[in-house]
Amino acid sequence: MTGTERKKRRILRERRRAERRRKLIRNRIATAMAVTIVTLIIVLLCMKFTARETIAEDKSRFSKKYYKSYMIEYGDTLWTIAEKNCGTEWKNNWDYIDEVMRINGLHSDKIRAGYHLTLPYYT
Repeated sequence: MTGTERKKRRILRERRRAERRRKLIRNRIATAMAVTIVTLIIVLLCMKFTARETIAEDKSRFSKKYYKSYMIEYGDTLWTIAEKNCGTEWKNNWDYIDEVMRINGLHSDKIRAGYHLTLPYYT
């Protein structure tokens, strides 16, 4: 082997080592970025659910839930009752209807005039 051949082989080995190092560094950076993104997503989700619980705790701390009796009139539906009585404590009318059904032991949305419902409200 001549000196130039040895030199070429040494240069090739150094290039391969340098390329392996670059690949290793790229893989480490990609892994670190993936871990960082996953961590951020988890933190944001935790913050979102914690904020909801805090808002609910604040509402329950400053307002009290009461119940009133409501006599169902002809033409009433759970939706129309929710539109009249649903406050800001519920996210939407469906949540209010679900609670009314749970409180009154209803398994269907069918109601009849003349019967009474127990309705929740906050003050």
